[in-house]
Amino acid sequence: MRQDIVNMVVYLYIFICIALLLFNIAYILYSKRKEIHAKKRMEQMKKRQLAYISGEFQNKEFTKREKRALVGKLKKIRYLIAFEEALNVCAEEVSLKKVNEYLVKCREVIYETALEYVKRPAMERAYFGYFIATHMGDVSKKYQGIAESLLLYFADSTVYCQENVLQAFYVLGAEDALDQAFGVMKDSGYRHQYRLISDGLLRFRGNQYELAVRLWNNRRRYEESTRIGVIQFMTRLSEDFSEYLLPELAALEGEESFAVIRYFGSHHCQKAEPVLIGILQQQDEFSVPAAAVLANYPSESVKDALKQALNSPLWYVRKNAATSLLTIGLSKKEQESLKNSEDRYAREMFLYVLELQRKERERYDKNDRGNS
Repeated sequence: MRQDIVNMVVYLYIFICIALLLFNIAYILYSKRKEIHAKKRMEQMKKRQLAYISGEFQNKEFTKREKRALVGKLKKIRYLIAFEEALNVCAEEVSLKKVNEYLVKCREVIYETALEYVKRPAMERAYFGYFIATHMGDVSKKYQGIAESLLLYFADSTVYCQENVLQAFYVLGAEDALDQAFGVMKDSGYRHQYRLISDGLLRFRGNQYELAVRLWNNRRRYEESTRIGVIQFMTRLSEDFSEYLLPELAALEGEESFAVIRYFGSHHCQKAEPVLIGILQQQDEFSVPAAAVLANYPSESVKDALKQALNSPLWYVRKNAATSLLTIGLSKKEQESLKNSEDRYAREMFLYVLELQRKERERYDKNDRGNS
């Protein structure tokens, strides 16, 4: 009886191994078949594109029948992928300029296809957004109107779809669409990563200063992480936005206030100095970035405020204050005074930061000697 059970287990194990082997073989054959069909579709699309780019139809426009036929193909995701891949191949074989001329011919086709994808799954909408963001940069003036259709992609969306559609708006220079998209995201309860927003806005093909001002003026319609992304975008531009951000610095409302404080670390504004000193003296979470930012405001009043901040009960305030003092510069007398401060926390923090900077210099000198 026991031997029968052992035999059954062995047979079951052999059966499972054979089944897994057959499954793997079938999957490999299926993948190969899919790959062959995908390559065939790409070649068909490439042949069609080359005919209009440099072949027999290069000086012809699409007929209504040809437009309908191409839309009928592109509304299937596998053909859209083939179309996009074929564009890359054509750009290498002919020229990007010729491909862009072809995309201008395809304008009505792409517009109709964009509407076809409105009711498609989020992943397919995401791919269409990627397609627009990847290929329409050089012909963005001809395609700005497609942003109205892409706005509809935010309904029942995903973060991946949102990001790809936003990338399309940046490439198209679609200022109105971005403003509306950020509002829709808040209304729909979507929270987007602020670093993605700030990085994306830097790729905006248009007047970035005007875009920043518009987004700032409409910021109350956006979700908090979007507002932070807008502030970081303004921080990374060379233009001065102090007049817009100074009132926000005094208000200190919400998480975006940290980004506002950091803005005045990158963009010096004399009017911000007393406000930053006041924030430092509040001894709260906003005092931490204020202590770091004041390194860019070298004045006696700032030095006095930072020296007082060395007595703060908050560890990071003391650390940033000590670092900022050393960045501004201290005389030997001032350094000796801080090294021998009666306040234990101030003394230990100042000595700790001094030691950190000494080690950092030694590491830098060692690396510099190693590279030379």
